[in-house]
Amino acid sequence: MPLHDKAFWFVAFFLSGVLAASAVESWQSRMLAPIVITVLVAVIFIAFGKPWHGVLAIGIVLGAFYTFAFDARAKNYDIPFGNAEVTGIVQK
Repeated sequence: MPLHDKAFWFVAFFLSGVLAASAVESWQSRMLAPIVITVLVAVIFIAFGKPWHGVLAIGIVLGAFYTFAFDARAKNYDIPFGNAEVTGIVQK
């Protein structure tokens, strides 16, 4: 398989992992869904004689864990709006 095909399928699987992690709500399901989907997709592709697609299906798990890491990092911001005073000059 040429390199550009490997890159395309890896990115496609990575984005489907992001979708799988975003589609479920509870934390346990968010961990389990991408792993189950990865195993199913890998088995299906290997069964149909496309072993590289099966290997690249690991991108699903990587995309899901990227989503978990980004969510954990993004939730740590605390923006104080209660007692904040903002002053500034608007120029045209």
